[in-house]
Amino acid sequence: MDVKVVDVATGAVARSELKKGSLDVALSVGAHAAVAEVRGSIGYFQVQTLSPTLRALLQATLDAAHQRRVLRAAGVPLATVRAALAPVPLVTTALHPRPRM
Repeated sequence: MDVKVVDVATGAVARSELKKGSLDVALSVGAHAAVAEVRGSIGYFQVQTLSPTLRALLQATLDAAHQRRVLRAAGVPLATVRAALAPVPLVTTALHPRPRM
């Protein structure tokens, strides 16, 4: 999945870009909630929704930003916040790997 982040001036501009097809998703983040807007349906045309993968990516990103903001507001030093939110490497090992040919 390719993700490109684009800043837009206002929600109205984002909705306009959605309608034109220049954006796939417009994400608005407030103090207590976030809204992901998609193009939706026009007449009988296909309805665009968020894929489960994109929804999970946006949710994880929002959660990390929220945690960072709350911890900083509580006075936790930035270095500690970054260390606490650093990704943990995940390695996958097959118990029964396929035989090599």
